[in-house]
Amino acid sequence: RTPGGLHEDDMVELTRHLARQLGLVGRLEKPQCMVVTLMVERRELEINKRGAVILHAVELLSVQSDILLGSDDEGDFDDETMHREDKDQRHLIFAQWLLETFGKERLSDGRGVLEIAAGKGLLSSALRELVSNVASTASRGSSLPCTLVEPVCRDCTQAGGEVSLLDKELAATDPFAATTAPCWLFETFDSVDFPERHPEVLSECSIIIGLHPDQATEAIVDCALRWNKPFALVP
Repeated sequence: RTPGGLHEDDMVELTRHLARQLGLVGRLEKPQCMVVTLMVERRELEINKRGAVILHAVELLSVQSDILLGSDDEGDFDDETMHREDKDQRHLIFAQWLLETFGKERLSDGRGVLEIAAGKGLLSSALRELVSNVASTASRGSSLPCTLVEPVCRDCTQAGGEVSLLDKELAATDPFAATTAPCWLFETFDSVDFPERHPEVLSECSIIIGLHPDQATEAIVDCALRWNKPFALVP
């Protein structure tokens, strides 16, 4: 074995696939990536100097090649309209899965949902609307508290302190809903500086979520492990 890591046979297999992949460079119509699935374990309780949690690879589960897609290249679809409609539904589909998997009570715990790379806030908006539909509008606390982190202030109804239409409707029958309007933090999310600025946001949130969070993906996992929080990601 490598020191505390993968077995020698796993390393040989991984190296063989890597060599084959490199040999195809320049000979393929579309660039490809190598997808490696590993079994990992956490051995150190402390985080390193960069604020990251160290995971040790202990077993190679699979290696496969796949087409590397760019942000504007999401596969070949005969019906572009159908593809666009499916893409528009991604926020709702992810929100439905979150509600079915974790339930309203768990999502509403503490400061509620922490969404990273929130964009225009469409995911949290869809999730809040689903929660309001399953909750009794006459019950106290029927709205879902959310904190949204986004580096750039985009065109969203919640920005600048403005309350969304959903929050206005909830507040009409539920006074508590007005206190749970989404909270926006327009700044970069990482595993070092953000926790120092907002330790209470991480310690009191119910879950950390991200839909295509890009550079923030690793930081989400690091912070979720450090604060022992559930997390859900769609890379």
